Amino acid sequence: MTGKIRVLMAGPDPGANGGVATVARNYVEGDLASLCELRYVTTMTEGSKARKLLVAARALIEFSRGLGYADIVHLHLSKGASYVRKRLLAWLARRAGVPYVLHLHTGEFDQLFDSASEKKKAEVREFFGAAAAVIALSEEWRDYLAANVCAPGIIKVLHNAVAVPASTSCPVNSTVLFLGRLGSRKSPDVLIRAGAALAERHPDLRLVFAGDGDVGRYEDLARQLGIDGRCEFLGWVSDERESLLSSCSTFCLPSKAEGMPMALLEAMAHSMAVVSTPVGGIPQVVADGENGLLVPAGDDASLAGALDGVLSDKDLRIRIGRAARRTVESRFGMEAHLRELLRIYRKYALSGGRRSER
Repeated sequence: MTGKIRVLMAGPDPGANGGVATVARNYVEGDLASLCELRYVTTMTEGSKARKLLVAARALIEFSRGLGYADIVHLHLSKGASYVRKRLLAWLARRAGVPYVLHLHTGEFDQLFDSASEKKKAEVREFFGAAAAVIALSEEWRDYLAANVCAPGIIKVLHNAVAVPASTSCPVNSTVLFLGRLGSRKSPDVLIRAGAALAERHPDLRLVFAGDGDVGRYEDLARQLGIDGRCEFLGWVSDERESLLSSCSTFCLPSKAEGMPMALLEAMAHSMAVVSTPVGGIPQVVADGENGLLVPAGDDASLAGALDGVLSDKDLRIRIGRAARRTVESRFGMEAHLRELLRIYRKYALSGGRRSER
């Protein structure tokens, strides 16, 4: 193929909340745009239902026009309405003869697929099977998709990646950061219960929750357990994100299901001691006892024990935090990620050069 590959990418507003939007933002504002000719179509944004419908309608028009430009389509896929939108865009791409890549982000895909009807499963298999490539966030997700959804040959593992700050600090405090949407999948309630168990042993303990979702539910739980004075609920943060990652000593993500959480990678890049669960792609990132600690999902006693360990032992906290940063530098940096993404584009993009030449 001569010249730069023309990529038509579709996904959430890069300025929106959540890990998928963060991935999109890294592409749109990062180096990808210098490595290929990238057009990004926003299919979802925050706001009222009317605003979301307007954005979706505009996206359909913009995407349809962009197909005349594209050598390949890249679709960021989550669940619910995202699935409906991307299936329609994939159909348009197929009709135009442009190959599409599905980039699967949701950590709940297996639960949703396993509980679906046989008719729905067949629909999903057709959608995935018609893709030129399916990007999985981890080896675990690759294996699940290969066993249940689509041919192994089209599945490509592409771990999430983050920018690594030039320098980091290792603050000496007992502040634990939770960064993500507050809901049952990420289990902030488990962290709150673990915090209640630790309160007497760690008088300076603070739990900082940075994320939107059902905030009131978890504020009520903190009050019921008598640790509301130790918990701070900030809502979704954007400008304050870097400050939080630099000022808290420990990061905790006690999720029940994940893909490859961006917040975890960001925390590790900032040399934070991370405590998480062995779900989704997390075991591909965190080696228990080496660059972080892993505890069983839903086990607040085990989580309390792990947090007690890192909060009580400064040397342990610093050691695993520095190892975490080295892990991200060597395996989850943006440069290597973009090289692999471009290899996927080159392999599956329409041959013969620019579409204007065909």
